[in-house]
Amino acid sequence: MNYRIFIKIVLVLSIGITISKTFAGNDKVKKLTEEEKIKLSYTFVDASRAKITNNLEEALKKYNECLTIDPANDAAMYEIAQIYVAKNKITEAIPYAKKAVELNPKNEWYLVLLGDIYKKNNQLNEVINAYKQLIKNYPQNTEYYFQIATIYTLAKKPNDALKTYDKIEQMTGLNPDVSAERERIYIAQNKVDKAINEVQKLITAFPNEPKYYGILAELYQANKQDDKALEMFNKILELDRNNSFVHLSLADHYRTNGDKEKSFNELKLAFANKYLDMETKLRIIASYALVTTSNPEMYKQAIELCKLLIEAHPTDSRAFTVFGEFLSQDQKYKEARDNYRIAITFEKKTFAVWAELLDTDFKLSDYESLLKDSDEGISLFPTQPLVYFCNGAAKSQSDKLQEAIDAYKTGLNLVVDDKRMEEQFYSNLGDAYFKIKNYKLSDESYEKALEIKPKDNYVLNNYAYYLSLRGEKLERAAAMSRLSNEIEPNSASYEDTYGWILYKQEKYADAKTWVLKAMDHGGTKNAVILEHLGDINFKLGDIQGAIEFWEKAKKGEGKPSEFLDKKLADKKLYE
Repeated sequence: MNYRIFIKIVLVLSIGITISKTFAGNDKVKKLTEEEKIKLSYTFVDASRAKITNNLEEALKKYNECLTIDPANDAAMYEIAQIYVAKNKITEAIPYAKKAVELNPKNEWYLVLLGDIYKKNNQLNEVINAYKQLIKNYPQNTEYYFQIATIYTLAKKPNDALKTYDKIEQMTGLNPDVSAERERIYIAQNKVDKAINEVQKLITAFPNEPKYYGILAELYQANKQDDKALEMFNKILELDRNNSFVHLSLADHYRTNGDKEKSFNELKLAFANKYLDMETKLRIIASYALVTTSNPEMYKQAIELCKLLIEAHPTDSRAFTVFGEFLSQDQKYKEARDNYRIAITFEKKTFAVWAELLDTDFKLSDYESLLKDSDEGISLFPTQPLVYFCNGAAKSQSDKLQEAIDAYKTGLNLVVDDKRMEEQFYSNLGDAYFKIKNYKLSDESYEKALEIKPKDNYVLNNYAYYLSLRGEKLERAAAMSRLSNEIEPNSASYEDTYGWILYKQEKYADAKTWVLKAMDHGGTKNAVILEHLGDINFKLGDIQGAIEFWEKAKKGEGKPSEFLDKKLADKKLYE
């Protein structure tokens, strides 16, 4: 605004306020000289300019200067009160707002401000007095009646509130907002019949409006009048066959009354309705996730609802994502992955869905897909550590070990405040560095992983086993392996590792005891465990026993050592 125009407007306002006070017959108004009037006007302009530019301290100073010139200047008092409210200094605002009203009791905005200040200070009776004055001054303004009725309710004066609502209704006729407020008061007073009557009045006035039947149905339902509630729900369906929310209400009604079949049928009708918003449906389906793991019937229902969700919303990625989550919960990882793939065709940049997709690749041990999906994930989410972790894992499985290490190192540098993920990166780096025979970096990576999580049984076992293969730090290896077996007893892999460390320490009898434990706990077809038992038997002088287990290792699962064929050919131990 042009500054000259601004000055003129404020001058007019400030002079007008002073004149209005004089004509109001306030005998306390100081008679100002012409010089004081001019100084007051310009000081008021400076104060208002400071306020507009949010320089509140300067504005306060200038408005107070106005009061020094004219102690009964209600406009300055009003402005000071507003500034204190803006600064959340309610106690300081009260005397200024109160004095402004005393000086100019007909000013609407002074009274509104005073009422608001008292409300902020929880002085409800004073708020009521302010709005009584507003109603007296402006008896046709229904907004002030609504305001005072609300304050009466807050002040626990429901009867006064009801009388006020009666007054509003006299002024405006039947008013749905008034009826809603009266209904709430009657419910709070446990006057259910009066609350019902209030809603019935609305139904009489608006017989084709479904929402009033819905309100009445909920009232009946809350007060154990189930037959009447059902009557209202059916009335809604007569008026609006596509009302999806009434099906949700009916589902709740039948569930409360123990009729599970009807309840689920109504829920299906709601889910099949494409006009029922997705957020509501997702909230409902989320409630199933809490119980489906222990309740097969509920899982079956959840799957049925997911299919209806997809039929009603065939291009919404969330429908396919939630279906995938339930399928994954039931370990149907291939079907889950199919749904995640469809989801990302509709919404490609939702990372949470990509994370689920990569997880199913892992669970399916489909490292070819994991490599492809993580490569695309890196292009879409270049700052997400998880995609690099998956990419490294896929490359490691394809013996692209240096590329795997590069992916792990890039992802590790992106980890922020996630110690669990950081530890997993170090663990996998330890594995990868070992495979390329960089033992120094392998050991350093494992040690960093154990600094983060000293009792990670996977890291303890792998680190210990790789040390045993190298024949280095065997005491350290034995300690780590013992700890991994304490953390997770009866693990064939961990027991074999400890047995092999004992073998390397030339404790052959003890080694055999531990590798036999591994056999007892699922190692009977494991080529590595079988070969280890053959080697131990050879060291114990049981050559025939050694050959038998080497032959079993040849037919076993997994990858035995590079020396197995030579051992069998020469019937000798090679290491």
